[in-house]
Parts: sequence; structure tokens; C-alpha cells
Amino acid sequence: MLPDPANDEYLLTVHAINPVVEKEVRRKFDRFIMPIVFLSYMFAILDRSNIGNAQTGGMGADLGFDDSQFEWLLTIYYIPYIAFSGFHILWQGPQMRFWAAAMIFAWGSISALQSVVKNWGGMMICRCLLGVAEACFAPGIPVILSYFYRREEIGLRVGIYLSAAPLATSFGGLLAYAIVSYLHSPYLAGWRLLFIAEGIPPVLLAIALAIFLPKSPEEAFFLKAYQKKIAEQRTIMQCGKTGQHRMGWNNIKPKQIWKTMVDPQTIVHGLMGFCCNVSFASLPVFLPTILTTMGFSKVASQGLTAPPYLFAFVVCILSTWFADKFKQRGYIIAALSLVGSLGYILLATLPLDNTLGRYASIFLAAAGVFSAIANILPWSLNNQPTDTARGAGMSIFGYLSQAGPLLGTRMFPVYDGPHYTKGLVICAAFMFLNFVLSLLLRWYYVHMNNRHISLLGAMALADGSRMAVGAKPVEIVDPQRRLRSAGLSEMADTINYRLIL
Repeated sequence: MLPDPANDEYLLTVHAINPVVEKEVRRKFDRFIMPIVFLSYMFAILDRSNIGNAQTGGMGADLGFDDSQFEWLLTIYYIPYIAFSGFHILWQGPQMRFWAAAMIFAWGSISALQSVVKNWGGMMICRCLLGVAEACFAPGIPVILSYFYRREEIGLRVGIYLSAAPLATSFGGLLAYAIVSYLHSPYLAGWRLLFIAEGIPPVLLAIALAIFLPKSPEEAFFLKAYQKKIAEQRTIMQCGKTGQHRMGWNNIKPKQIWKTMVDPQTIVHGLMGFCCNVSFASLPVFLPTILTTMGFSKVASQGLTAPPYLFAFVVCILSTWFADKFKQRGYIIAALSLVGSLGYILLATLPLDNTLGRYASIFLAAAGVFSAIANILPWSLNNQPTDTARGAGMSIFGYLSQAGPLLGTRMFPVYDGPHYTKGLVICAAFMFLNFVLSLLLRWYYVHMNNRHISLLGAMALADGSRMAVGAKPVEIVDPQRRLRSAGLSEMADTINYRLIL
């Protein structure tokens, strides 16, 4: 006789969840939630970076602006993006799906409206508003995933989410190639049609997200009753409260926000994000230009951007899966950073006529940069013990890391062509710095874990001493209860929280 899934004894033991049923729940989250967040980020990257393909397709010539003005179109996006990065903490409110849907609808509409601008000033306004809308959305997705997935599961899911970036960039290059080559007309320039084609899908996705994204894990419409019990228990075992109680304005703790802001690990994660984003922001925008200097036509260079990004997509998935399985993110990030740095060094030093070698170097650079940042984000989420800390940590990460594109988008001025040595060397240096920071942060986490173990050991030793002098067993309580009774609730919540290396 098969066990009854509705029976609580089948679902739960005293300290664990039935792994078979838990796998069912996790797979349903994967099927219903991951496609929505993956598509949302893919569209965000398309709308953020398609200006590079539009420029290659003749936008600058049609609107009458020069290369320095084009650089400002890249920079102006990131100024409001940085300023509004912290607003995703509003996602902890009770209506996160409607907030997310509104932001997607906004940036899709703004992206499409870029197709009707008549001058450089109009494009500047659109790019600025696009930065505001995407800043209020993109940094919140990893935090939302932390509501549905456990620490040992979230790395792969964040990796899948962020792998949309290289996939979108490769798809964007192919789409730009097709539109600019075959779909332009005397009445509508190819670059204008490109903005329309990549602006409409997010508007449709916003409607789907508002309908299908659950309010909390245990309220997911696609889960059966017994699966909702498992979803609720998963959340309780990880955070001590249900998903419903995790969401709401009263769960935002100002003291935890301040503590997270000054925490060394928060600052280092932000600096690592800065290092990666210097290269992350510049590569999609200037790669078509770099390929053009290698002897390819402008149209062909757009199509040739696809293979390196598809390779980076695969590396993103594999590296985050590996890091989840072995709970070793620091070494993975360090290795990927070295790969990215090597790619940029080769691009900077190989002669222009070595087309094959320089093109192969782009594969290394793209895989290293995109995959490193795909592992940094879950590393930060893994090692923040509360929802408020995760939200605040992502805000600081956004503020620091998104300053990187302010530098990255201005490192390839036209007068540095055709080799662009300075920009490539700077990217290589920042990826090497990311390698150093990842190893230092891993050492810090080992140190902090050892401190936790020592503290628990000291408390256990004290219990043994009390027993030796005749203390009653009932007086010996677990470390969490003891700390709470001493008024140290915050320490009690994190005393058993092991940092992932």
C-alpha cells in the first residue's frame, strides 16, 4: 500500500521533510517561477544593451550625434540605476508581484518609445527612465528567489536567472543582425524596429507575472494541499517563520539594515560586483565594435557576438550547479575571474591580424565575467542570515556594483581604436582584483565559521561543568534559547547559521 501524501507523518519527520515530496515542490517552483524570472531578466538585458546594436545599425547617423554623445547615452542609464537600486527592498511588502509587474511594464514601454525619438536629448530621457524602472526590478529577483528556495538550492536558480544575460546578448546580436540586414525599409530604419521588437514582449510578460507569481510559497496556486504544507515547512525550517509572515512592512528591521550596511562581507561583495560590472557593462556594448576592428563588417560583427555569449550561458549554469553541489563558491569565483582576466589580457596583447586568437579570447572573457557575477550574487544571499539582511545586502551590492558600468561604458573611446588596449587592460586588472577579493572573503568566512564553532563549544563545555556540580538537566537549554533569554534574540537567530565558503 502506497503512503498517503496527505498524511503529515508521510510528509514530515521530527526534523526533516520527506525528500520525495520536497523534490516535487521544488520542481514545481522550477517549472512555474523560473521561466518568469528568466524571461524578465532576458528582456531587461535586451532593452538595456540593444543601444549598442542600434548604434551599429545607424542610430547615431540618423539622429546626428557623435561618439562622445553616444557614451553619455550609455552612462546616463546607470546614474538613476544606482540611485534607485535600494528600492527593491519594497518587494518585502505584501504585493511584490504587482510592484514587479509595474516595473516590467514601465521599462518595456520606455524601450519601445525609443523608436520614435527625434534627437539625442529625447534618447537621453528614455535611457534615464529605463534605468529607473530596471533598478527597481532586477536586484529584487534574487531576494524573491530566496523565499522559494533553500540556501543549497538557490545558487543554481540565481545562475539560471543571470544566465539570461549572455543568452539575451547572443540573441540580441542575432536579432539585430536579422532586423538591420533584412527588415529595414525606407520608411522605418532597422534600429527603430529593433527597439519596437524588443520593447513589446516585456509589456506582455508583465501581465503574466502579475497573474502567475505567487504571493508566498505556501500560497502558490500550482501546489496541491499537501505540497503547500511542505512549502510552508521548508520556509519555517530555514527562517523560523512562514512565507506569509516573512512578507510585510513589519519585517523590515532598521537595526539589521544598518548592521548589514557596515558588515565587511557586504562591502566586499559590492566591490566584487563593481569589478565584474566594469567588464560586464562594457562587453555587450563594445563587442560589436571590437569585432569590427578585427576585419568583420558591422552587420557580420553583430552576428558573431552570439557564440561567445552562448558559451558563457553554458558556463553560468554549470558553475552555479557545481558551487551548489559542493558548497564552494569562493574557489569557483576565483577560477572564473582568472579566466576572464586571461581573456582580456589576450585581447589586449594579440596582434590585430590574429583574428582566430582574438575571437577565442572573447569566449574566455565572456565566460569568466558573466559566470563570476552569477556566483557572487548567490554567495551574498547565502551568507546573509535574515530577509532584512538579504534585502539590505542586495541594496548595497547594487549601489556599489552598478558604479562599475559608469567606468566600463567609457573605457573604449573611438580614438583608442583599433586595438583599445587601455580599456582591455583595465578590464583584465579588475577581474584579477576580483580573484584576490574572492580568496580574501573566503578566508574571512572560514574564520567566522570557526568562531561560531568555538562559541558553541564553549557553551557546551559550560553545560558539562554545570552538570558536574549537580545542575538539573532541565536547566541546560540549547544555545538559541539561552541567548534569547539573555535578550540577544538577533544572535540567537544566527548562532547556528554556517557561512557557505
